[in-house]
Amino acid sequence: LSTWTINRWTNSQVLNFMYDYKLGSSFNLDGIVGFNSVSTKGAFLGTSSQQQFVYNLINHGNFIEHTNYSFMGNENVMGLYATATLGYNGWLYLTAQARNDWTSTLEKENRSVLYPSISSSFVISDAFESIGNSKAIDYLKVRVGYGTSAGYPEAYQTRSVLSSSTNDFVTPGGTILNTNSVSNQYGNSSLTAELFTELEIGLDARLFNDLIGIDFSWY
Repeated sequence: LSTWTINRWTNSQVLNFMYDYKLGSSFNLDGIVGFNSVSTKGAFLGTSSQQQFVYNLINHGNFIEHTNYSFMGNENVMGLYATATLGYNGWLYLTAQARNDWTSTLEKENRSVLYPSISSSFVISDAFESIGNSKAIDYLKVRVGYGTSAGYPEAYQTRSVLSSSTNDFVTPGGTILNTNSVSNQYGNSSLTAELFTELEIGLDARLFNDLIGIDFSWY
């Protein structure tokens, strides 16, 4: 008989500052500056029992031998981020983003990772009245963006792990043996975060009084 319990707690804190400024008659600047902290804790508890005493009575108290096992893990990620969008006359936009994370799953010298992004959009139907007022095109926008994001390893991958176990063996003389063992997976102290990149080009259009809609993306 084997039973186990898995508990997981996540505590997330977010603090954002938003801004919006009018720069003259044609330009507008808005965005967010923020901080994010995520703390995750997990616990795994299990019991395995052998040698049933009374047939078909299924609970751990009806077994003679018991083996207990447990695992606990903690992980913390903190991030600072900022977004800024510069708009021109409501039809041309440039957006820049950046985030820097610090993760507890990597060694101190590799914990910090910065991943920026940039994108732009151009509302053609608003920029040119001849297009926006045509009978065929109600709305037409093109966009392009380049983005990056990060991925982190699971906890305890940078260090070799020592496991301890009690009551592993009993000698013919009744002596109980406890053991320590080293994992067959070696820790890699040089492990770094993954960095993913993406390029996207898109087009949004509404045609013939919204009779036809097009949302195209290539990435």
